[in-house]
Amino acid sequence: MNQLGLQTAKVVTALTDKGWSQIHTFGQLLAVVTLSQVEDQQAALGKEAITRLHEEYFGAQTTESPLLKLKRAVTTVAAEVGGNLGVVAVVLVGQALYLVVLGGGRVVLRRSGKTAILLTGGDQVVTASGFAHPRDCLLLGNGDFFHLVDGKSISRALASESVAEAAEILAPLTHESNGSSLAAAAVARIEPQALLPQESPTVTKPKAAFRVKELLTRLRRKILPVSWRVFYLRLQARPKQKSRQTLFTVALGLLFLLGVSVFFGQQKLQKRQTAETTTNLLQQAQTNLEAGEVLVTLNPAKAKEVLLQAQDDLNQAKVQGETGEQWVALTTRLAQILPQVVREHEVQLELFFDLVLIKEGAVATDAVLADGRQLVVLDAGKQAVYQLDLASRKQALAASGNDLVEASQVAALGEQIFVATGKEIFKITAAKKVASVAKIAVGIKDLQSFGTNLYLLTGEGIEVLPADAAGGLGEPRSWLQEASPLSQPVAMAIDGSIWVLQTGGQILKFTRGQKEIFGVAGLDKPLAEPKAIFTDESQDNLYILDQNNSRIVVLEKSGEYHGQYLGEGLKDATGLVVSEEDGRIFVLSQNKIYSIGIE
Repeated sequence: MNQLGLQTAKVVTALTDKGWSQIHTFGQLLAVVTLSQVEDQQAALGKEAITRLHEEYFGAQTTESPLLKLKRAVTTVAAEVGGNLGVVAVVLVGQALYLVVLGGGRVVLRRSGKTAILLTGGDQVVTASGFAHPRDCLLLGNGDFFHLVDGKSISRALASESVAEAAEILAPLTHESNGSSLAAAAVARIEPQALLPQESPTVTKPKAAFRVKELLTRLRRKILPVSWRVFYLRLQARPKQKSRQTLFTVALGLLFLLGVSVFFGQQKLQKRQTAETTTNLLQQAQTNLEAGEVLVTLNPAKAKEVLLQAQDDLNQAKVQGETGEQWVALTTRLAQILPQVVREHEVQLELFFDLVLIKEGAVATDAVLADGRQLVVLDAGKQAVYQLDLASRKQALAASGNDLVEASQVAALGEQIFVATGKEIFKITAAKKVASVAKIAVGIKDLQSFGTNLYLLTGEGIEVLPADAAGGLGEPRSWLQEASPLSQPVAMAIDGSIWVLQTGGQILKFTRGQKEIFGVAGLDKPLAEPKAIFTDESQDNLYILDQNNSRIVVLEKSGEYHGQYLGEGLKDATGLVVSEEDGRIFVLSQNKIYSIGIE
């Protein structure tokens, strides 16, 4: 003879500061438990609620029907736990299905191609019962879940071939709240299965959080009487006349046993509390890990957040002494998926070129990539400009002159090279000399080229200077179409839009002179007074030199975090140039140019 059983799959969001939600399954009992608006120890209190629900239902020694037992169990736990407890529970006994809901949850049934709501909860416990059919598909969810997921999506999911496939359809929809929801649901399909002998379920003892006083009472009752009997038997075997010394010895012995009992009681309590803590940490880690696995492709920034939380949970569990099979399995899974979203690369800077080979005492002030084939390097200290071929590393002196002593930026426009000092722009002539071509009224922060124009970043805005074929420059004019929003700009990069890096780490994007909405997402640590930014029309990403954090941050042009390169040598870097085509980042640091392979 066959009986019916439940095949289940879970859909649970990551733990948030707004509350806790989890799925509990045991035998043919399935429950979605939610605890909201609890400030302290959310996971511990939620775990306790599940344990008490399990105890009250399976531990009840009554002849009540399963429906009354389940209703009484939910009512009792709600009274004990307090707060905003929500429970959606179902138990399958033989052919009968019993439902109990407390809070805003629901139970949805799909049978014979039709989907309907069986039970909707409220402030009081509500119940329902009926007969189950093979291949019935149930969805148990809390209020947050049904707020996020529409009826059409639910019907499509419940029509899936398996409960696992249904959960995969529903899971991405629950993460659209970006951590502001406690959505949780369970999918269950009723299937015939071989009749197995029922085992009496193990009833978990009450948690220490609720039964500390009771635990100490049991220690006093169970340990001390045994000690007293041992001493009593020994005393009976001795002569009736006892000396004061004997009585004093007995008293000391009793005190010693009392101390030992208290000590071992405390040790037992501490071990139990540690076990509870590690269990909660592992449960939280698993929840966050499962959420992160779903979000890797849907929302990498959120995936990174929950996976790092899972890593923190596992580290805390290890500190508590937990290194068992579950910890090892979770740690292994995390190690496989975390690099996909963290994308941190520890690098050793590889020397690409030493400028002293060109001139003794040379130092790189600024550099630019010209025609994708060579680096043009400004050396203000030696009043010179060098050219360095990327493929052959052949070097040459492009120009020198006293006017370069105050130079700070260099730009290349086709084959023409321009250098900017504080308020003047110079052109490198064919005779390798320096000639002034424009004077600027305000201080120049950065100099870049795009198309046939030179662009100047100043403390007051962005100016554009058209250039002719002979290298002459027109009158500067403001490029911005609105009042300048710049505040302490540091550098800029141009790929059609202009990206401005500011001292505080903000990045502003301008297109056709208008500021666009742009924000950085998914970066674990904010930029700390970054020094340089690089991109151009041939690069897919933005590259920011964050010198104070010894790293180069890579952002997609949408603002999403893409990766970062970490290395001690980057704390002395002053600039960078990138060629994604060559797969290299060139880093300026004093008299050396280093190379980092793009991963």
